[in-house]
Amino acid sequence: MKYVRTTRTVGPETTIVFCRGGMNVLAVEELHQAVDPLVEDATLHLVLEMREVEYVSSSVIQFLMEAQDWMKKKGGRTSLVGAAPAVHFAFETARLDSLFSFYETLEELGITPQAPPSSKSAPAGPSSKITPTPLASRPAPAREQAAPGRPVEKIFPKPPPKRDAAFWRFWGGLAALIAASLAWSIYLYLTRY
Repeated sequence: MKYVRTTRTVGPETTIVFCRGGMNVLAVEELHQAVDPLVEDATLHLVLEMREVEYVSSSVIQFLMEAQDWMKKKGGRTSLVGAAPAVHFAFETARLDSLFSFYETLEELGITPQAPPSSKSAPAGPSSKITPTPLASRPAPAREQAAPGRPVEKIFPKPPPKRDAAFWRFWGGLAALIAASLAWSIYLYLTRY
């Protein structure tokens, strides 16, 4: 499966990498092939369009952190567009969500959508326009409101499930049994000598 569907240069300094699928360790090689040449050229804004990405593994997150560092060394930046709640949650869980700019649409970055190319194409001129792939049916995450053109800063994850009384009785009883056993062992050890 291809994880990087295509890349497209928009304007003199912005390149969009269209990603898809469940991005695991196998996707890192394709990301390297798509992004490494951009480190050497005039690209200062790397945009990863992730509407078709179901999840990202830790190896992909590590790669994206490296790409972010490369862009910052050039005076540029990296943005993630259309990340599903599961993808954003992976960054949030690793406490790395503050390192990236997350956007819902390409329009928030000032990029007017049109149909994306079906295969890798040569860099286009400044008038190139991009269309994101239609969103799959997914629930909209609860988000803080951000001013237009500014990244959304926080997604509120689902709270942990509530435990019933039987759950707590079981673990409380087990803890009491372990404590009593430990106390009895210490008593026997101390009274033996």
